[in-house]
Amino acid sequence: MKNLLWCAAKRYLPTMTQLQSKRVNVNPICPVCSMAPETIGHSLLSCPVAAVVWDQGDGVEQWCVPSSNNIKVNVDAVVFDDNSTFCVGFVARDSNDFFVEGGTKLFHGSISLVVVEAIGVREALSWIKDHSWLSVDLETDCLSVVQAIRSSVVMLSLFGQVVSDCKDLLSTLRNVSVYFVKR
Repeated sequence: MKNLLWCAAKRYLPTMTQLQSKRVNVNPICPVCSMAPETIGHSLLSCPVAAVVWDQGDGVEQWCVPSSNNIKVNVDAVVFDDNSTFCVGFVARDSNDFFVEGGTKLFHGSISLVVVEAIGVREALSWIKDHSWLSVDLETDCLSVVQAIRSSVVMLSLFGQVVSDCKDLLSTLRNVSVYFVKR
């Protein structure tokens, strides 16, 4: 999402009007809705088809107490300023919003933030498995990781391998779901 917004702000998205401004011979009308010129604003905000896509989204949720007999685990990751170490942390709370347990794990290496976030989810899933918890909602603020876990697309990359590890762990866990929540 950050990359999309950055590209939009820098006017790097290849919309029809952007292509036309670079002297590419294209029709400027939006090829999706055919109702208006395809500008960055139109393609992201005012196109009726885009509005439907945004509405269907991932179902962004706000944090709430887990349902009875459930545990909610929140996971987050950070890359330190030296870019050679990163840390993942997770915290578990019960349906009374009481702290159950937490943990952190420090790693050495220089990798992208999205891979670090995926490693955080993998480590949290492994932690959940080690505790033999049933009925767990795992929440992360990294939409890319949640979408990749829910996707059937095979990704041949470090990110894809970590996501595959997450899927493998999820297949061994009963009643564990992964959700995206805003920060």
